[in-house]
Amino acid sequence: LLFTATNKNASRSGYKIGIDKVSLSLSGGGIEGESYLPANGHPASPYYGYAISGGAVGAEYMAGYGASWSGNSQMTFTPTASGQTLSLTVPNDVWHDANFNSPVPTLRSNIVVITDTNFVTVNPFIPDAVVTMDAGSIWTVDSTTDVTSEMPVMNETIEIINIIHGTDSPEPAAAAIIRDGCYARFKFTGGSRLIKLESLEVGERDGSTSVMVGGTDEDIYFGGSGSTVIPAGTDVWSDWVANFVFDDQKSYLVEFDAKDNGIGNPGSLVSGIRSDGAMLSYSNGTLNGYSYVLSEIEGRFPSNGVFRSGIFDTQTANPSYGALNWTEVQDFPNGDVDIRVRAGDSSDLSDSSGWIAVGYFQANVANSISSLQAGRYLQYEALFTSAGTHESSAILRDVTASWTVPASVVDLIVDFGKGPDYGMVTVSVDGQEFIKGLEIDMEIYKVTSQSVTQRVAGVVEMYPLNSSQ
Repeated sequence: LLFTATNKNASRSGYKIGIDKVSLSLSGGGIEGESYLPANGHPASPYYGYAISGGAVGAEYMAGYGASWSGNSQMTFTPTASGQTLSLTVPNDVWHDANFNSPVPTLRSNIVVITDTNFVTVNPFIPDAVVTMDAGSIWTVDSTTDVTSEMPVMNETIEIINIIHGTDSPEPAAAAIIRDGCYARFKFTGGSRLIKLESLEVGERDGSTSVMVGGTDEDIYFGGSGSTVIPAGTDVWSDWVANFVFDDQKSYLVEFDAKDNGIGNPGSLVSGIRSDGAMLSYSNGTLNGYSYVLSEIEGRFPSNGVFRSGIFDTQTANPSYGALNWTEVQDFPNGDVDIRVRAGDSSDLSDSSGWIAVGYFQANVANSISSLQAGRYLQYEALFTSAGTHESSAILRDVTASWTVPASVVDLIVDFGKGPDYGMVTVSVDGQEFIKGLEIDMEIYKVTSQSVTQRVAGVVEMYPLNSSQ
């Protein structure tokens, strides 16, 4: 696909060409312009290559320009004179999924689709839409309570058991675990007076009781100590509890003993309460609506996550599938992503014979999917895993699946950028120029005693000038 800078309008300052997205295939599946940078880098030859004669190529992040840009970015070609060219290798036919939003994904478990700004340091130096696993805050007291109060502690020990409600809770309105996680640490917040915490534990809740499921309880430490002092108005984080798993479909208990400072001055327990009366803790064995001292639970990446794409229409009956490739960043074996595919002739894949027999592909390039059911509709599923200390998640940047199509007429669709330094451009494929036809169809009547109708048809050739006229 050859782009040639031909001229520029007198009011323009340059010959620049901006390419947001290119489609030249029967399926109409588009290829992001920025996916051509670096050449053959998404992930390898022949996806996706380019060549230039004069000028330079680059990419621009367009999210701040107020228009709708696919992937929020575009490829740019900046010729220095007319006649300079940019050639793109456009495979026929592929599904290039780089934004992970069209078609809409059908499953996201422990997964987020985000704009990752870390890629601004590598070619083409722009943020990238990626799929990765989710880590961070698992639970906060602010998400489950709406009123804050304090309770004094003087010359006594109060046994506190905070309930961390999951979706299995008999009080679903109180469920506040927002993500799964492996490894966990706990933040405790002091009130207006110092408080001492001892004998801290976390474990899975056994049904609707104040008891932990056997074998799930783990001690919580602070710098290796089983107790800590929370100064007034101060947050204190625990050590990481290794390999402790939070599942948002389960409920948990965080248990500790609270004491004053032991020298005659009262301590205080900061607490939150729900206005709807949901039960949030046990205090000395009594079920109540308060959540004490614990203010946040943080988790690292879960052991696994699944991203299942939407279902793509290849527009081809009985396609002969070719290869599956994807672009990834991973810290194997601590973070990994593998992908499998399936196909079928029903738009919901209800007739699919199942996922390809080889299962999940582990390498990200040159995976043959020729044995895949020759169905018109295609879907992939990415399996993410995290191991070790669960501090790493793989990053999926784009996925390309290819198939062979019969010779046919296709439309060329190019989303061009526009600006004060942009010039005029012509486009050709394998040396053949495209023509945009405007068809004029008229009927001319001459009113006489014997009416005669003459029919005249004509075609006017048009090409884009990008001159705002």
